[in-house]
Amino acid sequence: MRYFERQYLDRSRKLSELVCSDPSIDGFVGYWVDDTKPKKVPAKTADGKPLILVAAGELDILRITTREFAALTTLNKSAPELQTDGVARREVRYRLTQAETAFDENLEQAFDVSLPENKCWVNSKPKKINRVTDFNAQLSKVCDEIYHKSPILWNELINRRELTAQGAGARRKLIEAMLESPEEERLGLDGYGPEVI
Repeated sequence: MRYFERQYLDRSRKLSELVCSDPSIDGFVGYWVDDTKPKKVPAKTADGKPLILVAAGELDILRITTREFAALTTLNKSAPELQTDGVARREVRYRLTQAETAFDENLEQAFDVSLPENKCWVNSKPKKINRVTDFNAQLSKVCDEIYHKSPILWNELINRRELTAQGAGARRKLIEAMLESPEEERLGLDGYGPEVI
């Protein structure tokens, strides 16, 4: 599995100077939150990772809901009057919940790659994306091109960044079998458990 870092960007950041925050990150997806669309989008970050950029076509509603959510969050955290007024505190928390829901919905719509007003660049070229699954397919295609020498691992337990409890158990059983039965066929393991596969 590949991991792409995601960041919100605007024209204050030079796309040609973007770098991933950690060397283990496989690529970069930028969400453009500026009315002025970039004239040129590089194919890779400055550290050589694939760069995908999604630009929102309509930001006005997102700006409004973002400001309301931010204002209510600040009010909820810092207004001393809310400590003594239970009715006002419940009202602010209710409105904060509503504002968060509206913000989440507008953020999702603003970067819905299937909407024609939203633009996407893959490998520095504009791409028409019809569905979210098409976007994921583009990410897979980019990874296949960039990381074509990587081995293909068909086990979801080891195909992760962090080991699951089931994977840790399988690792323990495999190590025990390697130490206790190195001369046996398949290390004496049978069945279809993850330590065998």
